[in-house]
Amino acid sequence: MPLSPSKRTAAYTEDEASREDIQDAVQTKVKATQIRNDVRSIQVHPVLSEEWLQLTEVLHRLARVCQTDLLKPTDSTNIQDCVGRDGEDGGTLWDQDSDEEVIRILVEECKINTCLRMLMDYKSWQYRPHERLERLSAAIATTSFDALELEAKAVNVEYSLGLLLNRCCHHLEAMQLTDLACLIDHCAFCLRQCECSGWEAPLSPKAQETLVMLYFASAMFHAEKLNSDLLMQKCQESNLIHLVVRQSLRSSDQLPAYALAKVCSGLSCLADNEDFQSNWKDFFRDESDGCDKKSFFEFEEKVVREVLVDYPEKKRDLRPLLDFIATLRRSA
Repeated sequence: MPLSPSKRTAAYTEDEASREDIQDAVQTKVKATQIRNDVRSIQVHPVLSEEWLQLTEVLHRLARVCQTDLLKPTDSTNIQDCVGRDGEDGGTLWDQDSDEEVIRILVEECKINTCLRMLMDYKSWQYRPHERLERLSAAIATTSFDALELEAKAVNVEYSLGLLLNRCCHHLEAMQLTDLACLIDHCAFCLRQCECSGWEAPLSPKAQETLVMLYFASAMFHAEKLNSDLLMQKCQESNLIHLVVRQSLRSSDQLPAYALAKVCSGLSCLADNEDFQSNWKDFFRDESDGCDKKSFFEFEEKVVREVLVDYPEKKRDLRPLLDFIATLRRSA
């Protein structure tokens, strides 16, 4: 018996929907395969070497996909009942509202520390003028790129890796796999170089001299679920807390408001950390290395107050930081 027109229309609509679902599933699988292959290709190579230059497009592609996924609208109704979902922190990388497939695969393939090592090697090369010139000259002689093209590729690598590492630092699962000692050393190295050269933070929020302060803030946010004792020890040894405060003061007019707000939130998490509270005086022993309390007083006046003007809802979150600065004033 032939179908009625209305039933034929319904059947056709169902077939179209089914075909679209199949196409979407295939595209998703192809995308995941491409991402995984790209992630697996990430290796540490000498800066500007042939292998390193080949990775530039891979890293740029991964960063672009990561950024695109972050901008997609989310539908949390599909994952509200996920087993193991934590309603307080929005879920894990595997069941959160947003789809960060690049970051998830970076975690699954254990490539976070490889990205961190690449950034450390790059910044070390960038801050050594003689080595920088030697490698640039060698790359110009052995490739088809000129100096400007090589510089552009180098900046692209910094920006791409920076975006990926910054997103990794948002997630506890990723931070649990990160070499925290290397992360702290990298942050301190970049900020110390800024002080040595008199350099100020760039307007671009993508450079490491800005992003390392966000890495620090994320580490402090997750500290009590990580190796808090190690983090506090490394921060004290590297003087990182004071470096972050001073860099924020020098660059408060150039840094984005959200970056300053995150730095304040990170310092507030630090002030609320039990391992820090019991030993905070140890962080202020060597004033010859800039471990002075005056920077914190200035930080409150110049940075914290401005952040609270832009984000008044953060006053409660920043209370531990304000209380700690009050404690510093009394001790002074």
